[in-house]
Amino acid sequence: MKDIKKIILVLYILFSLQPVAFYSQLASSETEEALTMVYSKKIFPNIDFRDAVASIEIWTKTLMSEINPKFSFTNVFIEGIDRVDEQLINEDASFLILTAIEYLTNREKLKNMVPALLSSDDEGTIGIQYILIVHRNSKINSLRDLKNKTISFVDDYQNELPHLWVNVLLKSEGLPLADEFFKDIYIAQNANQALLRTFFGQIDVCVVPHKLLNTSFVLNPQLESALAIIKQSEPFIAGVFCANKNLSDGIIRDFIKSAKTAIKKDKGKQVALFFRTKEIHDFQSKYLDNMKNLIEQANSFNIKLID
Repeated sequence: MKDIKKIILVLYILFSLQPVAFYSQLASSETEEALTMVYSKKIFPNIDFRDAVASIEIWTKTLMSEINPKFSFTNVFIEGIDRVDEQLINEDASFLILTAIEYLTNREKLKNMVPALLSSDDEGTIGIQYILIVHRNSKINSLRDLKNKTISFVDDYQNELPHLWVNVLLKSEGLPLADEFFKDIYIAQNANQALLRTFFGQIDVCVVPHKLLNTSFVLNPQLESALAIIKQSEPFIAGVFCANKNLSDGIIRDFIKSAKTAIKKDKGKQVALFFRTKEIHDFQSKYLDNMKNLIEQANSFNIKLID
């Protein structure tokens, strides 16, 4: 009799718990939102791609999922917007992260994508300012003085944006493009390397992001007194974070809120620092004006945008 009572008790427990377990699974499948994040590789700064992927995984599948458990993430990496099928962009992608140049020059391909977020650098500037630096003793005071000189770019965001800015500067003053104007063009691994080579006279001029310039000055105070700025760009947006307009407004709002929360956490700050980001802001079209003007000037001078 005792054995029968035990069996009955076990059956009662199993049947009473089964609806709860089923409801839990059903609720989870209903509330979980599977998001596909598509990243253009062109948006990454000069970092190892494997490190970038690992950081993205931490950001989405660990940090963001902890903040908002209803989201699950699949991360997809592409070579560039111009190299993928429109279906991946407009149907499969929930969110798309790409360079501002890609966004502005591929609008016809981004039919379902609307810009949602932008990032700012460590100084709070929304965008990246590039600086043209020479040694104070070089007697170089203008662009024209750089004819047949050597120039170094930092390997930054595939070098597309700073190279375009320099070419527009040159053509604006009636000078040839960089490939013809300069004796040699070098790519430095980082800003500090470019600045040191300019400091020691190995390179005549270098182009570095303003934020990285300040960092190098802190590490090497003698650089600040020895080097001079001859040109400084407007702040240019490096990347645009787009949402698929087929997503509900609620999902987009929840995701943006979660992203803003994540970047304030210690782990989020570390990941953001890795990608040279301090804050993220709601998109405003005015922040793209400088980039639009740069592209318009490039087109007016028949300057080909670097692929």
